[in-house]
Amino acid sequence: MNALKTRRRIVLVDDHTAFVDLLQFAFGGLDDMECVGTAHSVEEAEAVVAAEHPDIAMVDLMLGDDDGLELVRRLRAARPDLVIVVASAWADASTMASVAAAGGNGFAPKRGALAELLTILRSARPGTMSVASSLEAAVTPPGPPAPVRPAHRPGGAGAGADGPRAPRSRPSPSGSTSA
Repeated sequence: MNALKTRRRIVLVDDHTAFVDLLQFAFGGLDDMECVGTAHSVEEAEAVVAAEHPDIAMVDLMLGDDDGLELVRRLRAARPDLVIVVASAWADASTMASVAAAGGNGFAPKRGALAELLTILRSARPGTMSVASSLEAAVTPPGPPAPVRPAHRPGGAGAGADGPRAPRSRPSPSGSTSA
């Protein structure tokens, strides 16, 4: 590890002790991140974040009887510079939009691979929202449908029995169609 490079300090907030323990074990082998505290409720999380001053808080949305989304709001209000990444079993577009609106900076599915979670933890920054690559389809609106063109035209020079085939159009990033 580069002597000038500092490790990002993480607080883990989840009511599942085994999940937290496994993540702590995984972070122990990393050169760029370290777990500096854990919490299992909103109250514990606020106290640990205030005491440890982490760079990142990784929060579950379902914290027993507590609301992880409310914790995201509170942490954002208390620490505008804090990176807040949500790791949750609830990974639909509506949930991710709610996390972003509450001030979250990243979202990863709990069912995803550890490497995907680490990528989000490494890339999330204040003022942005990073979403795990396995969830991009859930948050990317579908493009406009391609215009329908006939697959062939009857007649014409050099045409087969049904005529030459017309190219299919696809929308370009600018919204116009191209052959």
